[in-house]
Amino acid sequence: MTDPVLPTTLAAQWTWWSTLDRAHILIAMAFLLVVALALPATLRLAWRSLAALPATERNVALGFCLLGIALRLVAPERLVMIFSAYRQAEDVAVAIAVPKYGAGTFVLHRLAFAVAAADHSLVVDLHRWCAILALPLWLALLARLQPPPGAVGHAAWLLACLPLLVRDAATESNMLPPLLWLAAGLVQLDHGLTSGRVRYLWLASCCGGLAAMARPELPIMVPVLVVAWLVLRRPQPVPGWPIVAGPVLILAAAIALQVEHLLSAAASDIATGALPPLGWGAVGDVVAALSAAAPLQPQLVPVAVAGFGLWAVLDGVHSRRTARVLLTVALVWMALPALDLPEPSIPRLHAPAVLLLTLTAALAIAQFSRLWLRIGAVALCVLTALPTLPQVCADTNENDADLFVRRAFAALPATGACLIYLSAGDLPPPHKTQRAQPLYLLRPPHRDVTAVDHTTWRRAGHPQCANGTFLLVDHRCWAAHANGRNGSTATMMGVGCQSLLSAHRWTAVLEQRAVNHGDNAYGYWGDGPAFALGLYRLNL
Repeated sequence: MTDPVLPTTLAAQWTWWSTLDRAHILIAMAFLLVVALALPATLRLAWRSLAALPATERNVALGFCLLGIALRLVAPERLVMIFSAYRQAEDVAVAIAVPKYGAGTFVLHRLAFAVAAADHSLVVDLHRWCAILALPLWLALLARLQPPPGAVGHAAWLLACLPLLVRDAATESNMLPPLLWLAAGLVQLDHGLTSGRVRYLWLASCCGGLAAMARPELPIMVPVLVVAWLVLRRPQPVPGWPIVAGPVLILAAAIALQVEHLLSAAASDIATGALPPLGWGAVGDVVAALSAAAPLQPQLVPVAVAGFGLWAVLDGVHSRRTARVLLTVALVWMALPALDLPEPSIPRLHAPAVLLLTLTAALAIAQFSRLWLRIGAVALCVLTALPTLPQVCADTNENDADLFVRRAFAALPATGACLIYLSAGDLPPPHKTQRAQPLYLLRPPHRDVTAVDHTTWRRAGHPQCANGTFLLVDHRCWAAHANGRNGSTATMMGVGCQSLLSAHRWTAVLEQRAVNHGDNAYGYWGDGPAFALGLYRLNL
Protein backbone atom coordinates (compact mmCIF):
# COMPACT_ATOMS: atom_id res chain seq x y z
CA MET A 1 0.00 0.00 0.00
CA THR A 2 2.13 2.85 -1.31
CA ASP A 3 1.67 5.87 -3.50
CA PRO A 4 2.55 5.30 -7.16
CA VAL A 5 6.13 6.28 -7.90
CA LEU A 6 5.82 9.59 -9.71
CA PRO A 7 8.62 11.89 -10.88
CA THR A 8 8.96 15.05 -8.85
CA THR A 9 11.95 16.81 -10.45
CA LEU A 10 12.05 18.41 -13.88
CA ALA A 11 14.90 16.10 -14.91
CA ALA A 12 12.96 12.97 -13.96
CA GLN A 13 9.75 14.20 -15.54
CA TRP A 14 11.56 14.87 -18.81
CA THR A 15 11.92 11.10 -19.32
CA TRP A 16 8.13 10.60 -19.04
CA TRP A 17 7.15 13.07 -21.77
CA SER A 18 6.52 12.11 -25.37
CA THR A 19 8.54 13.69 -28.18
CA LEU A 20 5.63 15.98 -29.06
CA ASP A 21 5.18 16.99 -25.41
CA ARG A 22 8.89 17.79 -25.16
CA ALA A 23 8.69 20.03 -28.23
CA HIS A 24 5.58 21.69 -26.84
CA ILE A 25 7.23 22.34 -23.47
CA LEU A 26 10.58 23.50 -24.88
CA ILE A 27 8.90 26.03 -27.17
CA ALA A 28 6.65 27.29 -24.37
CA MET A 29 9.63 27.62 -22.01
CA ALA A 30 11.61 29.52 -24.64
CA PHE A 31 8.68 31.89 -25.14
CA LEU A 32 8.28 32.32 -21.38
CA LEU A 33 11.96 33.21 -20.98
CA VAL A 34 11.76 35.82 -23.75
CA VAL A 35 8.51 37.27 -22.36
CA ALA A 36 9.95 37.50 -18.83
CA LEU A 37 13.15 39.19 -20.02
CA ALA A 38 11.17 41.65 -22.15
CA LEU A 39 8.64 42.52 -19.43
CA PRO A 40 10.62 45.44 -17.90
CA ALA A 41 10.97 47.05 -21.35
CA THR A 42 7.25 46.47 -21.99
CA LEU A 43 6.32 48.16 -18.72
CA ARG A 44 8.54 51.11 -19.68
CA LEU A 45 6.61 51.43 -22.94
CA ALA A 46 3.37 51.40 -20.95
CA TRP A 47 4.72 54.11 -18.66
CA ARG A 48 5.61 56.30 -21.64
CA SER A 49 2.07 55.98 -22.96
CA LEU A 50 0.57 56.93 -19.60
CA ALA A 51 3.13 59.69 -18.99
CA ALA A 52 2.05 61.35 -22.24
CA LEU A 53 -1.46 61.89 -20.86
CA PRO A 54 -2.48 65.26 -19.37
CA ALA A 55 -1.15 65.53 -15.82
CA THR A 56 -4.53 65.19 -14.08
CA GLU A 57 -5.60 62.15 -16.08
CA ARG A 58 -2.17 60.54 -15.68
CA ASN A 59 -2.26 60.99 -11.90
CA VAL A 60 -5.80 59.61 -11.71
CA ALA A 61 -4.79 56.57 -13.78
CA LEU A 62 -1.70 55.86 -11.69
CA GLY A 63 -3.58 56.39 -8.44
CA PHE A 64 -6.24 53.88 -9.38
CA CYS A 65 -3.56 51.47 -10.60
CA LEU A 66 -2.15 51.53 -7.08
CA LEU A 67 -5.63 51.00 -5.64
CA GLY A 68 -6.18 48.10 -8.04
CA ILE A 69 -2.90 46.54 -6.92
CA ALA A 70 -3.95 46.82 -3.27
CA LEU A 71 -7.38 45.32 -3.91
CA ARG A 72 -5.92 42.36 -5.80
CA LEU A 73 -3.37 41.70 -3.07
CA VAL A 74 -5.98 41.60 -0.29
CA ALA A 75 -8.74 39.84 -2.24
CA PRO A 76 -9.47 36.49 -0.54
CA GLU A 77 -8.48 33.36 -2.42
CA ARG A 78 -11.52 31.90 -4.18
CA LEU A 79 -11.09 28.72 -6.19
CA VAL A 80 -13.69 28.79 -8.96
CA MET A 81 -13.56 25.06 -9.72
CA ILE A 82 -12.00 23.65 -6.59
CA PHE A 83 -11.76 19.95 -7.46
CA SER A 84 -10.63 20.77 -10.99
CA ALA A 85 -8.13 23.23 -9.49
CA TYR A 86 -6.67 20.38 -7.43
CA ARG A 87 -6.42 18.20 -10.52
CA GLN A 88 -4.81 21.05 -12.47
CA ALA A 89 -2.19 21.59 -9.75
CA GLU A 90 -1.57 17.83 -9.46
CA ASP A 91 -1.08 17.62 -13.24
CA VAL A 92 1.56 20.32 -12.92
CA ALA A 93 3.22 18.74 -9.88
CA VAL A 94 3.61 15.24 -11.37
CA ALA A 95 3.88 16.53 -14.97
CA ILE A 96 3.47 13.15 -16.67
CA ALA A 97 2.13 14.82 -19.82
CA VAL A 98 1.16 18.25 -21.12
CA PRO A 99 -2.34 19.05 -19.80
CA LYS A 100 -5.14 19.13 -22.35
CA TYR A 101 -5.26 22.95 -22.44
CA GLY A 102 -1.64 23.22 -23.55
CA ALA A 103 1.79 24.14 -22.22
CA GLY A 104 1.41 27.94 -21.83
CA THR A 105 0.44 28.29 -18.17
CA PHE A 106 1.72 24.77 -17.47
CA VAL A 107 5.37 25.78 -17.84
CA LEU A 108 4.83 28.89 -15.71
CA HIS A 109 3.26 26.88 -12.90
CA ARG A 110 5.79 24.04 -13.20
CA LEU A 111 8.73 26.41 -12.86
CA ALA A 112 7.05 27.95 -9.80
CA PHE A 113 6.64 24.47 -8.30
CA ALA A 114 10.31 23.77 -9.00
CA VAL A 115 11.25 26.80 -6.90
CA ALA A 116 8.65 26.43 -4.13
CA ALA A 117 6.50 23.59 -2.83
CA ALA A 118 3.58 22.52 -5.05
CA ASP A 119 0.43 24.25 -3.81
CA HIS A 120 -2.65 25.61 -5.54
CA SER A 121 -2.35 28.72 -3.34
CA LEU A 122 1.00 29.39 -5.01
CA VAL A 123 -0.82 29.32 -8.36
CA VAL A 124 -3.36 31.85 -7.08
CA ASP A 125 -0.62 34.16 -5.77
CA LEU A 126 1.18 33.93 -9.11
CA HIS A 127 -2.05 34.89 -10.86
CA ARG A 128 -2.53 37.89 -8.60
CA TRP A 129 0.75 39.31 -9.86
CA CYS A 130 -0.17 38.57 -13.46
CA ALA A 131 -3.37 40.56 -13.00
CA ILE A 132 -1.46 43.37 -11.27
CA LEU A 133 1.16 43.64 -14.03
CA ALA A 134 -1.53 43.58 -16.71
CA LEU A 135 -3.38 46.62 -15.27
CA PRO A 136 -1.05 49.37 -16.59
CA LEU A 137 -0.62 47.53 -19.89
CA TRP A 138 -4.34 47.56 -20.71
CA LEU A 139 -4.55 51.23 -19.77
CA ALA A 140 -1.52 51.98 -21.96
CA LEU A 141 -3.21 50.21 -24.87
CA LEU A 142 -6.29 52.38 -24.47
CA ALA A 143 -4.07 55.47 -24.28
CA ARG A 144 -2.37 54.48 -27.55
CA LEU A 145 -5.78 54.51 -29.28
CA GLN A 146 -5.98 58.28 -28.68
CA PRO A 147 -9.33 58.13 -26.85
CA PRO A 148 -11.40 61.13 -25.73
CA PRO A 149 -9.88 63.11 -22.83
CA GLY A 150 -10.55 61.40 -19.52
CA ALA A 151 -11.20 57.94 -20.99
CA VAL A 152 -8.02 56.40 -19.57
CA GLY A 153 -8.79 57.83 -16.13
CA HIS A 154 -12.29 56.33 -16.17
CA ALA A 155 -10.92 53.02 -17.46
CA ALA A 156 -8.42 53.01 -14.58
CA TRP A 157 -11.00 53.16 -11.81
CA LEU A 158 -13.31 50.71 -13.57
CA LEU A 159 -10.56 48.13 -14.14
CA ALA A 160 -9.14 48.65 -10.66
CA CYS A 161 -12.40 48.36 -8.74
CA LEU A 162 -14.86 46.24 -10.75
CA PRO A 163 -15.75 43.48 -8.25
CA LEU A 164 -15.75 40.70 -10.86
CA LEU A 165 -12.24 41.58 -12.08
CA VAL A 166 -10.87 41.94 -8.54
CA ARG A 167 -12.29 38.59 -7.52
CA ASP A 168 -11.10 36.92 -10.72
CA ALA A 169 -7.52 37.98 -9.98
CA ALA A 170 -7.46 35.81 -6.84
CA THR A 171 -8.44 32.53 -8.51
CA GLU A 172 -6.83 29.57 -10.23
CA SER A 173 -8.17 30.75 -13.61
CA ASN A 174 -5.52 29.92 -16.19
CA MET A 175 -6.76 32.86 -18.26
CA LEU A 176 -4.92 35.36 -16.05
CA PRO A 177 -1.34 34.74 -17.27
CA PRO A 178 -2.44 34.81 -20.95
CA LEU A 179 -4.20 38.15 -20.38
CA LEU A 180 -0.86 39.57 -19.23
CA TRP A 181 0.96 38.05 -22.21
CA LEU A 182 -1.66 39.31 -24.66
CA ALA A 183 -1.54 42.86 -23.27
CA ALA A 184 2.26 42.81 -23.36
CA GLY A 185 2.24 41.47 -26.93
CA LEU A 186 -0.15 44.18 -28.14
CA VAL A 187 1.97 46.92 -26.53
CA GLN A 188 5.06 45.49 -28.25
CA LEU A 189 3.21 45.07 -31.55
CA ASP A 190 2.04 48.68 -31.50
CA HIS A 191 5.49 50.00 -30.65
CA GLY A 192 7.09 47.86 -33.34
CA LEU A 193 4.65 49.11 -35.97
CA THR A 194 4.90 52.78 -35.00
CA SER A 195 8.66 52.91 -34.35
CA GLY A 196 9.83 50.53 -37.09
CA ARG A 197 11.85 48.51 -34.56
CA VAL A 198 11.50 44.95 -35.78
CA ARG A 199 12.68 43.34 -32.55
CA TYR A 200 9.42 44.39 -30.88
CA LEU A 201 7.49 42.46 -33.53
CA TRP A 202 9.54 39.38 -32.62
CA LEU A 203 8.80 39.96 -28.93
CA ALA A 204 5.10 40.36 -29.74
CA SER A 205 5.09 37.05 -31.61
CA CYS A 206 6.62 35.29 -28.57
CA CYS A 207 3.97 36.80 -26.27
CA GLY A 208 1.21 35.81 -28.66
CA GLY A 209 2.65 32.33 -29.17
CA LEU A 210 2.86 31.71 -25.42
CA ALA A 211 -0.71 32.94 -24.90
CA ALA A 212 -1.99 30.80 -27.79
CA MET A 213 -0.55 27.71 -26.07
CA ALA A 214 -2.46 28.36 -22.84
CA ARG A 215 -6.19 27.93 -23.58
CA PRO A 216 -8.35 26.22 -26.25
CA GLU A 217 -9.88 29.46 -27.52
CA LEU A 218 -6.64 31.44 -27.67
CA PRO A 219 -5.26 30.03 -30.96
CA ILE A 220 -8.22 31.86 -32.49
CA MET A 221 -8.26 34.87 -30.19
CA VAL A 222 -4.59 35.77 -30.69
CA PRO A 223 -5.00 36.36 -34.47
CA VAL A 224 -8.37 38.06 -33.81
CA LEU A 225 -6.72 40.51 -31.40
CA VAL A 226 -3.86 41.19 -33.81
CA VAL A 227 -6.27 41.91 -36.69
CA ALA A 228 -8.45 44.06 -34.41
CA TRP A 229 -5.42 46.11 -33.36
CA LEU A 230 -4.32 46.59 -36.96
CA VAL A 231 -7.84 47.76 -37.82
CA LEU A 232 -7.80 50.24 -34.93
CA ARG A 233 -4.30 51.57 -35.51
CA ARG A 234 -3.97 51.35 -39.31
CA PRO A 235 -0.15 51.56 -39.31
CA GLN A 236 1.42 53.83 -41.88
CA PRO A 237 3.48 52.85 -43.70
CA VAL A 238 2.37 49.23 -43.76
CA PRO A 239 5.37 46.97 -42.91
CA GLY A 240 6.56 44.89 -45.84
CA TRP A 241 6.39 41.10 -45.90
CA PRO A 242 10.17 40.63 -45.35
CA ILE A 243 9.83 42.50 -42.04
CA VAL A 244 6.85 40.61 -40.66
CA ALA A 245 7.51 37.16 -42.17
CA GLY A 246 9.68 35.90 -39.32
CA PRO A 247 7.37 36.96 -36.44
CA VAL A 248 4.32 35.70 -38.33
CA LEU A 249 5.92 32.30 -38.91
CA ILE A 250 6.88 32.02 -35.22
CA LEU A 251 3.32 32.79 -34.18
CA ALA A 252 1.84 30.46 -36.80
CA ALA A 253 4.09 27.59 -35.68
CA ALA A 254 3.00 28.01 -32.05
CA ILE A 255 -0.66 28.11 -33.05
CA ALA A 256 -0.28 25.03 -35.26
CA LEU A 257 1.37 23.07 -32.45
CA GLN A 258 -1.38 24.06 -30.03
CA VAL A 259 -4.14 23.18 -32.51
CA GLU A 260 -2.63 19.73 -33.04
CA HIS A 261 -2.51 19.22 -29.27
CA LEU A 262 -6.09 20.47 -28.80
CA LEU A 263 -7.50 18.23 -31.55
CA SER A 264 -6.02 15.20 -29.84
CA ALA A 265 -7.35 16.28 -26.43
CA ALA A 266 -10.80 17.11 -27.88
CA ALA A 267 -11.06 13.71 -29.57
CA SER A 268 -10.37 12.04 -26.23
CA ASP A 269 -12.92 14.22 -24.40
CA ILE A 270 -15.60 13.63 -27.04
CA ALA A 271 -15.01 9.87 -26.85
CA THR A 272 -15.52 9.88 -23.07
CA GLY A 273 -18.51 12.26 -23.18
CA ALA A 274 -16.65 15.06 -21.40
CA LEU A 275 -17.14 17.34 -24.45
CA PRO A 276 -20.20 17.44 -26.74
CA PRO A 277 -19.62 16.48 -30.38
CA LEU A 278 -18.66 19.40 -32.60
CA GLY A 279 -20.90 20.25 -35.55
CA TRP A 280 -23.58 22.61 -36.83
CA GLY A 281 -25.86 21.56 -34.00
CA ALA A 282 -23.46 23.29 -31.63
CA VAL A 283 -24.47 26.71 -33.02
CA GLY A 284 -27.69 26.62 -31.01
CA ASP A 285 -25.75 25.75 -27.87
CA VAL A 286 -23.46 28.74 -28.43
CA VAL A 287 -26.42 31.10 -28.85
CA ALA A 288 -28.06 29.72 -25.71
CA ALA A 289 -24.83 30.11 -23.76
CA LEU A 290 -24.41 33.72 -24.91
CA SER A 291 -27.89 34.52 -23.61
CA ALA A 292 -26.45 33.83 -20.13
CA ALA A 293 -23.22 35.79 -20.76
CA ALA A 294 -21.71 37.63 -17.80
CA PRO A 295 -22.42 41.16 -19.17
CA LEU A 296 -26.13 40.25 -19.26
CA GLN A 297 -26.16 39.17 -15.61
CA PRO A 298 -26.58 42.20 -13.30
CA GLN A 299 -25.40 40.10 -10.35
CA LEU A 300 -22.01 39.75 -12.08
CA VAL A 301 -21.52 42.92 -14.16
CA PRO A 302 -23.02 46.27 -13.06
CA VAL A 303 -25.95 47.23 -15.26
CA ALA A 304 -24.53 50.72 -15.78
CA VAL A 305 -21.13 49.40 -16.89
CA ALA A 306 -22.76 47.05 -19.40
CA GLY A 307 -25.08 49.82 -20.55
CA PHE A 308 -22.34 52.39 -21.06
CA GLY A 309 -20.21 49.78 -22.80
CA LEU A 310 -22.97 49.12 -25.34
CA TRP A 311 -23.83 52.81 -25.64
CA ALA A 312 -20.26 53.54 -26.72
CA VAL A 313 -20.98 52.00 -30.15
CA LEU A 314 -23.56 54.74 -30.74
CA ASP A 315 -21.88 57.81 -29.25
CA GLY A 316 -18.79 59.66 -30.45
CA VAL A 317 -17.20 59.50 -33.88
CA HIS A 318 -13.73 58.14 -33.05
CA SER A 319 -14.64 56.15 -29.95
CA ARG A 320 -17.65 54.59 -31.69
CA ARG A 321 -15.38 52.75 -34.11
CA THR A 322 -13.04 51.68 -31.31
CA ALA A 323 -15.97 50.44 -29.21
CA ARG A 324 -17.39 48.42 -32.09
CA VAL A 325 -14.09 46.66 -32.66
CA LEU A 326 -13.56 45.96 -28.95
CA LEU A 327 -17.09 44.66 -28.45
CA THR A 328 -16.82 42.44 -31.51
CA VAL A 329 -13.67 40.91 -30.06
CA ALA A 330 -15.46 40.49 -26.71
CA LEU A 331 -18.39 38.72 -28.38
CA VAL A 332 -16.07 36.29 -30.17
CA TRP A 333 -14.18 35.69 -26.93
CA MET A 334 -17.41 34.75 -25.13
CA ALA A 335 -18.68 32.58 -27.97
CA LEU A 336 -15.63 30.31 -28.32
CA PRO A 337 -15.82 28.55 -24.90
CA ALA A 338 -19.63 28.40 -24.98
CA LEU A 339 -19.78 24.71 -25.98
CA ASP A 340 -18.40 23.59 -22.63
CA LEU A 341 -19.35 26.38 -20.25
CA PRO A 342 -20.85 25.38 -16.89
CA GLU A 343 -22.44 28.19 -14.92
CA PRO A 344 -19.69 28.43 -12.25
CA SER A 345 -17.10 29.02 -15.01
CA ILE A 346 -18.89 32.00 -16.57
CA PRO A 347 -17.19 34.68 -14.41
CA ARG A 348 -13.65 33.45 -15.14
CA LEU A 349 -14.12 32.59 -18.84
CA HIS A 350 -16.01 35.81 -19.57
CA ALA A 351 -13.63 38.02 -17.56
CA PRO A 352 -11.60 38.99 -20.68
CA ALA A 353 -14.79 40.09 -22.44
CA VAL A 354 -15.85 42.03 -19.35
CA LEU A 355 -12.44 43.73 -19.36
CA LEU A 356 -12.96 44.88 -22.96
CA LEU A 357 -16.52 45.95 -22.16
CA THR A 358 -15.13 48.03 -19.30
CA LEU A 359 -12.79 49.84 -21.67
CA THR A 360 -15.70 50.70 -23.97
CA ALA A 361 -17.73 51.91 -20.97
CA ALA A 362 -14.89 54.30 -20.15
CA LEU A 363 -15.03 55.61 -23.73
CA ALA A 364 -18.75 56.31 -23.34
CA ILE A 365 -18.39 58.10 -20.01
CA ALA A 366 -15.56 60.23 -21.40
CA GLN A 367 -17.88 61.48 -24.17
CA PHE A 368 -19.95 63.46 -21.65
CA SER A 369 -18.95 67.10 -21.99
CA ARG A 370 -20.47 68.26 -18.71
CA LEU A 371 -18.82 67.40 -15.39
CA TRP A 372 -22.10 66.67 -13.63
CA LEU A 373 -22.97 64.09 -16.27
CA ARG A 374 -19.65 62.33 -15.74
CA ILE A 375 -20.15 62.39 -11.98
CA GLY A 376 -23.64 60.95 -12.44
CA ALA A 377 -22.30 58.20 -14.69
CA VAL A 378 -19.65 57.27 -12.13
CA ALA A 379 -22.25 57.24 -9.33
CA LEU A 380 -24.53 55.05 -11.44
CA CYS A 381 -21.72 52.55 -12.06
CA VAL A 382 -20.92 52.44 -8.34
CA LEU A 383 -24.56 52.00 -7.30
CA THR A 384 -25.18 49.19 -9.78
CA ALA A 385 -21.93 47.51 -8.69
CA LEU A 386 -23.26 47.08 -5.15
CA PRO A 387 -25.73 44.30 -6.13
CA THR A 388 -22.82 42.33 -7.62
CA LEU A 389 -20.98 42.10 -4.30
CA PRO A 390 -23.12 39.31 -2.75
CA GLN A 391 -22.66 37.07 -5.80
CA VAL A 392 -19.00 37.87 -6.38
CA CYS A 393 -17.97 37.65 -2.72
CA ALA A 394 -20.30 34.85 -1.57
CA ASP A 395 -18.98 31.91 0.40
CA THR A 396 -19.29 28.60 -1.43
CA ASN A 397 -19.15 24.93 -0.51
CA GLU A 398 -16.07 24.70 -2.70
CA ASN A 399 -14.24 27.38 -0.71
CA ASP A 400 -15.24 25.76 2.58
CA ALA A 401 -14.00 22.41 1.25
CA ASP A 402 -10.57 23.86 0.55
CA LEU A 403 -10.31 25.42 4.01
CA PHE A 404 -11.36 22.18 5.71
CA VAL A 405 -8.94 19.99 3.74
CA ARG A 406 -6.05 22.27 4.71
CA ARG A 407 -7.06 22.04 8.38
CA ALA A 408 -7.37 18.26 8.15
CA PHE A 409 -4.01 17.81 6.45
CA ALA A 410 -2.34 20.09 9.03
CA ALA A 411 -3.73 17.85 11.81
CA LEU A 412 -1.97 14.75 10.43
CA PRO A 413 1.40 13.57 11.75
CA ALA A 414 4.27 15.01 9.73
CA THR A 415 5.53 11.57 8.73
CA GLY A 416 4.65 7.90 8.90
CA ALA A 417 0.86 8.20 8.69
CA CYS A 418 -1.65 6.98 6.12
CA LEU A 419 -4.70 8.91 4.93
CA ILE A 420 -7.68 7.14 3.36
CA TYR A 421 -9.59 9.40 0.97
CA LEU A 422 -12.49 9.09 -1.48
CA SER A 423 -11.36 8.80 -5.09
CA ALA A 424 -13.01 8.43 -8.48
CA GLY A 425 -12.76 4.62 -8.29
CA ASP A 426 -14.60 4.31 -4.98
CA LEU A 427 -18.28 3.83 -4.18
CA PRO A 428 -20.66 5.34 -4.97
CA PRO A 429 -19.87 5.71 -8.70
CA PRO A 430 -18.87 9.35 -9.22
CA HIS A 431 -20.69 9.84 -12.53
CA LYS A 432 -19.45 13.35 -13.42
CA THR A 433 -18.58 14.39 -9.88
CA GLN A 434 -15.00 15.60 -9.50
CA ARG A 435 -13.11 13.88 -6.67
CA ALA A 436 -9.60 15.25 -7.11
CA GLN A 437 -7.65 15.81 -3.89
CA PRO A 438 -4.65 18.11 -3.29
CA LEU A 439 -2.39 15.11 -2.66
CA TYR A 440 0.69 17.26 -3.34
CA LEU A 441 0.06 18.82 0.10
CA LEU A 442 0.79 15.40 1.64
CA ARG A 443 4.19 15.06 -0.03
CA PRO A 444 7.48 16.64 1.09
CA PRO A 445 8.17 19.37 1.94
CA HIS A 446 4.61 19.81 3.26
CA ARG A 447 4.25 16.37 4.82
CA ASP A 448 5.31 12.79 4.20
CA VAL A 449 1.98 10.98 4.41
CA THR A 450 0.86 8.00 2.34
CA ALA A 451 -2.45 8.73 0.62
CA VAL A 452 -4.60 5.77 -0.44
CA ASP A 453 -8.16 5.50 -1.71
CA HIS A 454 -10.89 3.34 -0.15
CA THR A 455 -10.66 0.50 -2.66
CA THR A 456 -6.88 0.16 -2.48
CA TRP A 457 -6.90 0.19 1.33
CA ARG A 458 -9.50 -2.58 1.49
CA ARG A 459 -7.64 -4.70 -1.05
CA ALA A 460 -4.44 -4.33 0.96
CA GLY A 461 -6.13 -5.91 4.00
CA HIS A 462 -6.74 -2.79 6.11
CA PRO A 463 -3.09 -2.21 7.09
CA GLN A 464 -2.14 0.12 9.94
CA CYS A 465 0.64 2.64 9.39
CA ALA A 466 3.33 3.38 11.97
CA ASN A 467 1.94 6.77 13.01
CA GLY A 468 -1.70 5.94 12.52
CA THR A 469 -4.26 5.41 9.77
CA PHE A 470 -6.70 8.25 9.24
CA LEU A 471 -9.97 8.56 7.34
CA LEU A 472 -10.92 11.84 5.69
CA VAL A 473 -14.63 12.64 5.52
CA ASP A 474 -14.78 15.89 3.59
CA HIS A 475 -17.17 17.54 1.13
CA ARG A 476 -16.48 14.87 -1.48
CA CYS A 477 -18.18 12.33 0.77
CA TRP A 478 -21.35 14.40 0.43
CA ALA A 479 -21.08 15.30 -3.25
CA ALA A 480 -23.19 13.31 -5.68
CA HIS A 481 -23.83 14.34 -9.26
CA ALA A 482 -27.50 14.71 -10.19
CA ASN A 483 -27.08 11.86 -12.69
CA GLY A 484 -26.35 9.56 -9.77
CA ARG A 485 -29.22 10.65 -7.54
CA ASN A 486 -32.14 9.40 -9.59
CA GLY A 487 -33.85 12.74 -9.09
CA SER A 488 -33.37 12.87 -5.30
CA THR A 489 -32.34 16.20 -3.80
CA ALA A 490 -31.46 14.77 -0.39
CA THR A 491 -28.02 15.48 0.99
CA MET A 492 -26.60 12.16 2.18
CA MET A 493 -23.13 10.88 2.96
CA GLY A 494 -21.89 8.59 0.21
CA VAL A 495 -21.96 4.87 0.87
CA GLY A 496 -18.17 4.52 0.65
CA CYS A 497 -17.40 6.99 3.45
CA GLN A 498 -20.36 5.82 5.55
CA SER A 499 -19.38 2.14 5.35
CA LEU A 500 -15.82 2.81 6.53
CA LEU A 501 -17.07 4.85 9.48
CA SER A 502 -19.55 2.13 10.41
CA ALA A 503 -17.13 -0.79 10.03
CA HIS A 504 -14.32 0.46 12.28
CA ARG A 505 -13.81 1.98 15.69
CA TRP A 506 -12.36 5.45 15.44
CA THR A 507 -11.26 8.51 17.37
CA ALA A 508 -12.18 11.96 16.08
CA VAL A 509 -9.15 14.16 15.40
CA LEU A 510 -11.11 17.00 13.80
CA GLU A 511 -14.84 17.48 13.32
CA GLN A 512 -16.75 20.34 11.75
CA ARG A 513 -20.31 21.08 10.75
CA ALA A 514 -20.20 23.03 7.48
CA VAL A 515 -23.18 25.02 6.25
CA ASN A 516 -24.53 24.04 2.83
CA HIS A 517 -24.26 27.28 0.83
CA GLY A 518 -26.27 25.86 -2.04
CA ASP A 519 -25.61 24.02 -5.24
CA ASN A 520 -23.04 24.84 -7.89
CA ALA A 521 -25.11 24.11 -11.01
CA TYR A 522 -23.76 20.55 -11.15
CA GLY A 523 -26.21 19.00 -8.73
CA TYR A 524 -23.50 18.10 -6.23
CA TRP A 525 -24.91 19.17 -2.90
CA GLY A 526 -28.65 18.62 -2.61
CA ASP A 527 -30.77 20.75 -0.29
CA GLY A 528 -29.66 19.63 3.17
CA PRO A 529 -28.73 22.38 5.67
CA ALA A 530 -25.19 21.23 6.50
CA PHE A 531 -22.44 18.64 6.09
CA ALA A 532 -20.75 16.70 8.89
CA LEU A 533 -17.03 16.73 8.14
CA GLY A 534 -14.21 15.07 10.01
CA LEU A 535 -10.76 13.54 10.22
CA TYR A 536 -10.82 10.25 12.12
CA ARG A 537 -8.04 8.01 13.40
CA LEU A 538 -9.04 4.40 12.86
CA ASN A 539 -8.47 2.10 15.85
CA LEU A 540 -7.37 -1.03 14.01
